Amino acid sequence: MKFFLASLTLLLGLFTCGHSAEFLNYEKKLSDLPGIAPVFIKTNSLEECSVYCSLSPDCRAFILMSGKCQTFTLLNYNPSKGKHWLYIKNRNYNVNDHGMLSKWCSRGNDIENIDSVTPQFCGNKCRTTSGCVGFAYNTVKRKCWLKNKIVERSEFVNRPVNIMYIRQPRFIRTQPTGFRYYAYKQIVGSDMGKSKVSIEECAQKCKGKSFCRGFTYFDNEGMCQPFMSVRSKISNYHAIAYIRQ
Repeated sequence: MKFFLASLTLLLGLFTCGHSAEFLNYEKKLSDLPGIAPVFIKTNSLEECSVYCSLSPDCRAFILMSGKCQTFTLLNYNPSKGKHWLYIKNRNYNVNDHGMLSKWCSRGNDIENIDSVTPQFCGNKCRTTSGCVGFAYNTVKRKCWLKNKIVERSEFVNRPVNIMYIRQPRFIRTQPTGFRYYAYKQIVGSDMGKSKVSIEECAQKCKGKSFCRGFTYFDNEGMCQPFMSVRSKISNYHAIAYIRQ
């Protein structure tokens, strides 16, 4: 099973406009269930579902139904039997290793702006530019702004024709067994202190204690923070939350 099919939950919101009522980077169709859904994520957030799918190279589409995000790797949908809203990924806007937030922009902190380009070009440029952590893309002007910092989610600016691309933390491909992981999230709860160890060591440390429910790993610090209880998860673009299954 590929690492992206582990499960990760991300950001927040419902919006209007674009290729579908909510998103620029998905097409929305009424459909029956289009096939086998290999991943179920507990959430009531459409955008949480959309960012998960955007980060998963095998994800072609998703449905949000009864508090669960269901993602699909193969599509065989039948619009004539449509009972659910199916969100189909628009590959023109897909950029590997980047999560996407439709119609939002992280204000300021521009490194460089580039005219008349595709999102994929901007993604490659960000990967090879020191300090780049993401970019904003204007789908009308076909212009992008590389960023060296992503502001807090509450400080994002609404841009109806923009997509905000956020690079995955560099450690996101590490998937310790026995944990579900949630990119760009940190745990809120009763913690057991921080230590500077690898993700694998952090996972073993948590597994060695029956009362450990999960841990947060901070990319910018290389720090591990185990938790005895998990009350909630909050956004942090330098963190990934691992919760025991």
